[in-house]
Amino acid sequence: MGTTDENNLQDARSVEALTAKFLELYQSAVDGGLTPREARDALMQCLSKPRRRPCKKHLRDGSGHRAGRWTWATRLYCALTPARLCAVAALAASIVLAVAKGDSLFSEPCLMDMGLVATEISRPPSHCPSLCADMEQVPVLACDQLSPQEFLRTFAYTGRPLLVRGATSGWKALADFNFTFFQLMYLNHSEALRKTVQECQFFSYSSGFTSLADVFNMTEERATLKDGGPSWYVGWSSCSDELTPILRSYYQRPAFLPANSESSTLDWVFMGWAGQGSHIHLDKVQRPSWQAQISGMKTWDLLPPPECEEVCHPLQATLQKGDILIVDTNQWYHSTYIHPGEICISIGSEYD
Repeated sequence: MGTTDENNLQDARSVEALTAKFLELYQSAVDGGLTPREARDALMQCLSKPRRRPCKKHLRDGSGHRAGRWTWATRLYCALTPARLCAVAALAASIVLAVAKGDSLFSEPCLMDMGLVATEISRPPSHCPSLCADMEQVPVLACDQLSPQEFLRTFAYTGRPLLVRGATSGWKALADFNFTFFQLMYLNHSEALRKTVQECQFFSYSSGFTSLADVFNMTEERATLKDGGPSWYVGWSSCSDELTPILRSYYQRPAFLPANSESSTLDWVFMGWAGQGSHIHLDKVQRPSWQAQISGMKTWDLLPPPECEEVCHPLQATLQKGDILIVDTNQWYHSTYIHPGEICISIGSEYD
């Protein structure tokens, strides 16, 4: 058996052992009388705990070099730590209990979305040389240094990330976007807010909000953290035909995108205060993405896909007001951290 096969077998056994441990722990709880409802309550309590940055010790040692082989099992474990470990454990637990009781696995509402695990299993492999070979840090270019031709040739569809400084010159969003702007826009368009709540995607992360309506109905003191409450961070897609044109009147398509590239009809807004932004994950969208920093400062941590770990490095990019990050979030595992200071607002979209 070759080295690659041996490593794959070792990784598979590690994942199998981890799953078996989840099942063993939960079986002990079942023997003690745990019910499905209690399992769900435990899951939600676990998911509400603050998330750690993902396993930094596996990325670099003290001298800045890679600290060892990042195996598929290690990546899975780190991606699940800490909240998703609990979620997978609870999922495995519910399966054990359902089977033990003779119930159908399809008779109860979904306990959780498999998310990262399902995405990793189903995604196509990346072409590592074009994605990140010889790249030890995210390239940084000023907007006037990047022509559409250079962007198309080097970055547009290769998957290689790029940070463009000063790429939002002339955007009204930099001066006008704040919490109150979005709050008034959505509350003054109640039907658009209703559609957004019912049909658009919303990410609460660890903020505790259940919908965008919850976000815009909080008090000014809570929104600005003047009430002493915890920090919050949310994201949502703008899928309202009524509001999307209004939003887009405040920002433009990045000038370096090729003239014949098509933009998505769906834009994203991310907003909140210092702390963990999004946990480490992969997206499952149709195209590469750009994200513009409208206010505040945000750091992205990027991890290459497992098949590229031998030729690619973990990367990091810090966006300041006016910067745009190009990244294929279907290929790069990514998480974000929001720096202290003014509220962080980002706008993003896909391109083709």
